[in-house]
Amino acid sequence: IRSFAVKFETSDKQLSLPEQTSVTLPYNQDVFSFDDNRSDGNLRDINLWRMYSYPAELLPPEIISEDIHFKTGSTADEDNNVVECMNQVIQLPRGDYNKLYILAAAIRDTSGEFIIDGKEYPLSVQHYTGYVGQFYNRQFTKDMSDVVSIEEPFTKRDDIAWFASHGHIGYPSKNDAYHYCYIYKYEIDLPKNAQTVTLPDNKMIKIFAMTIAKSKNKDVKSLQPLYDNFSDNQSFILRH
Repeated sequence: IRSFAVKFETSDKQLSLPEQTSVTLPYNQDVFSFDDNRSDGNLRDINLWRMYSYPAELLPPEIISEDIHFKTGSTADEDNNVVECMNQVIQLPRGDYNKLYILAAAIRDTSGEFIIDGKEYPLSVQHYTGYVGQFYNRQFTKDMSDVVSIEEPFTKRDDIAWFASHGHIGYPSKNDAYHYCYIYKYEIDLPKNAQTVTLPDNKMIKIFAMTIAKSKNKDVKSLQPLYDNFSDNQSFILRH
């Protein structure tokens, strides 16, 4: 992925940190494990016959992403630390807040409806692993003399709040080196004096933490893309 020089639109006033507070969650699943007990957690990925989990030794007790603080769940053995979404109703702290921030990931790229005080907010949630970007990836013959195929390029643009350089396989127990795992940060505008949020009816979505905040800053927008955009590129046709 190419890098770009970045300019941002901001006012002359100094941006202030948002007031914020953590949301208490009813954790119902354990997806973390320590290196000496890799079978402790399980993401319940139906496409994997083996148990798979995030490495607990790399997770901090608090994730900070763009000045938003998230309190993560316990990673002790057999402790639950994510919410597997099944229409649970979450009580929001009272106060004058205008943003709901969510740490989440999914078993596969998927979407769900978050309902805040009766109003639906659709949200797409990205896969917990896999490539988040790829240029033109070429496949060669065994002797490396010819290109047999070229995979289409892409960028996946959800906001990465935390990542690990490997995952844990529970059985047979081992580290899955360079199989990166991700947790993403999502944002929903809160209506005034919001009281509850109902989670989607989608077990593929895992919620790690929630924070509500009062942001007095207008959303910052980049003046140019921060990633390659392949939407207008024509597909390659190999010559034989």
